[in-house]
Amino acid sequence: MRVWREGEPPSGVHNAVEDNLNGNVVALGNNRYRLTVNIRDAFGVNQRSGEYLWTVVLVQINPEYKDLGIQAPPGRLRFEAGGGGGGGSDGDGNKDSGSI
Repeated sequence: MRVWREGEPPSGVHNAVEDNLNGNVVALGNNRYRLTVNIRDAFGVNQRSGEYLWTVVLVQINPEYKDLGIQAPPGRLRFEAGGGGGGGSDGDGNKDSGSI
């Protein structure tokens, strides 16, 4: 997954190899996957509130990492960094501190 502000280069928000090995990438079936990731400190966000573009990129993780050059059309999201006041909620009542 990559996220960036308009006019800035796309930046990865997680380590695809580690997240796959640690079970953070969950196969849902029918070539669908789920990853919950906190973008607050990601290079392309760096705790800045604002409008962002995001996309998912197809990568190979084994035998070594390789960007396969296939990416979804960018989507838009709004990120609110907030203060130190405890974060927000993901809609299910769970605290989210920047997770998408």
